Amino acid sequence: FFKNRRNGIIGSWKPMIELQKTGYFPKNWNSEKINICLFTSSDDEFASIDDTWKNPYFDNQLSIISFISELMKKKQFSNYHFYTRIHPNARRLSESYIQKLMNFDNGNNVAILHPESPVSSYSVLDNSDIIITVGSTIGYESVYAGKYTIQLGKSLYYGLEGPINPESIDNIEELLLNPQKINTPLDTIKLGYYMQTYGIPYKYYRSIDYRTGHYRGFNLDNEVFRKNDIVNKIKFFTKKQLFKYIY
Repeated sequence: FFKNRRNGIIGSWKPMIELQKTGYFPKNWNSEKINICLFTSSDDEFASIDDTWKNPYFDNQLSIISFISELMKKKQFSNYHFYTRIHPNARRLSESYIQKLMNFDNGNNVAILHPESPVSSYSVLDNSDIIITVGSTIGYESVYAGKYTIQLGKSLYYGLEGPINPESIDNIEELLLNPQKINTPLDTIKLGYYMQTYGIPYKYYRSIDYRTGHYRGFNLDNEVFRKNDIVNKIKFFTKKQLFKYIY
């Protein structure tokens, strides 16, 4: 699972690193500094489920970036550099939202990486001293890579061993100032196995990728088959049942 992710093999969704260049770093990268990287996620994905997924520390990721950017102004963080890697899928969001994130880039010790930036997420991850995760899968990939990881939001791996959950917002500064070496926990193997095998295999359907597949040997992406009356009837029935529940 973890090796596939690095190679852009996701299966359940399209690869997120197709615009990135292997080994490519931010132009101002300085390995002499203590480098922090926050990998953003999608605020709406978990918030849309219910309140059990509510972020225990901040209202949104803008607040997180703002909070840490303010910490970087303190004297004790003079040898730190804070990077935020905006999730590549965020390029589907409005320009105004992305610009709000980009505005935190101060040209000094706070840098924001645009979702379409060619900078390699894995190059940054492997060479950072501290990783901050809000829920993105790469946050647990960092644990697998043996990185000191602070978790500032709910996620699929929330509660698993590895990421550090601050006791409160006031505890975050102390955690950043005292990074520790970690041992890769067994939970990483459990999560990787689960993500590779969960669910019940289809009886008649075989996927090609996350969009298309074969049903009883028929390629559902085939133009001829898509125009088939049977397919249209299935679509009509599905919509009819869906509207029945909605209205």
